[in-house]
Amino acid sequence: MRLMLLAFVSGVVLGALELVLHLSPEAFGQRRSNEIFSRYDTRPGGIYAREKSSRMRFMWPDYTTENYWNGYRWRHSTDALGFRNPPGTPAGVLLLGDSLIYGHGVEEEETVAHFLRVEHEVPAYNMGRQGAALYDEYVYLRTFLPELTPSAIVLFVFLNDFDDLEVYRTTEEIVQIPEIDRLDYTAIRTWTKQLPGKIPSLPRQWLWRRPSLRLLASAVRELRGLTWTAPAWAAPPGIDPPFLAPLVDPDRLARLQSYYDRIFADLAKRCSDRSQALRIVFLPAVLGPGVGVEAQANALALVRTAAAEAELPVYDSSAQFSGCTACYLPNDGHFTAEGHRRLARYLAETVLRRN
Repeated sequence: MRLMLLAFVSGVVLGALELVLHLSPEAFGQRRSNEIFSRYDTRPGGIYAREKSSRMRFMWPDYTTENYWNGYRWRHSTDALGFRNPPGTPAGVLLLGDSLIYGHGVEEEETVAHFLRVEHEVPAYNMGRQGAALYDEYVYLRTFLPELTPSAIVLFVFLNDFDDLEVYRTTEEIVQIPEIDRLDYTAIRTWTKQLPGKIPSLPRQWLWRRPSLRLLASAVRELRGLTWTAPAWAAPPGIDPPFLAPLVDPDRLARLQSYYDRIFADLAKRCSDRSQALRIVFLPAVLGPGVGVEAQANALALVRTAAAEAELPVYDSSAQFSGCTACYLPNDGHFTAEGHRRLARYLAETVLRRN
């Protein structure tokens, strides 16, 4: 009887939580809502699978779900390689970047890759992924280039890429760069081809997506001492966000410079050997007046130095977005459809212009 009573009470509580979260998704605050409704995770129902040897997240192939962050909802749908493209998308130009290129917060028809294809007749293929750093982009290229034959590759650099790199790689790995000659890319490629058969069952996905269970799980993790990482827009006015720290610390900046130097040089040679053009595009960040000025200048200088040594062109797109408040999602900082359209026009007219 006690077990039956406990089960009944638990069911009532979970049911009440489900109802509250359905009627008011932000009832427990925006940070908690992101934890509850986002699909940016590797749990059943999430959009990622983790590859052990690289410790990298790959998106499930041929997978569709609704995603959420900061009050924005969008349809996440991937192709046979696990990237956000409609079936049959040409891969003449690869776009490598993080959530800005992936299209966080907007529909696929509102992304830079879509606008390039539809409005500029550029055969753009979106290889963007939320949270991707240069490490992820390098591994993606080494993994999938044998299956793709692009004429050009555009690699985008954003301010949080440098902090992300330190999150995903140890200091030793940043110095030694084992991904260049010690990762087994044939094995990783084989693993990606097996992913369709590893997608969690629909009942497991449904269970792990229950907002009430995810709410309780997030509360337990927080009680155990885990802390939340505030997004850049949530930082106090005039204070540099924590993710800029690597760009203003001389020792960390020097390590990052060395890493970018070697990765850019390696990519430049691989692309040259395949007669593929490689372009580097720096994306601006919206941080508020006087915030991150030194960090942004250091990031651009780092990228330009690394690219110059590898004889790669660098394009600074900052001027294209100066004063364009309509280009960014409010309280989020990612591109709106207008921001993606503006970036597509800049790429078509400058970066990918045919002489």
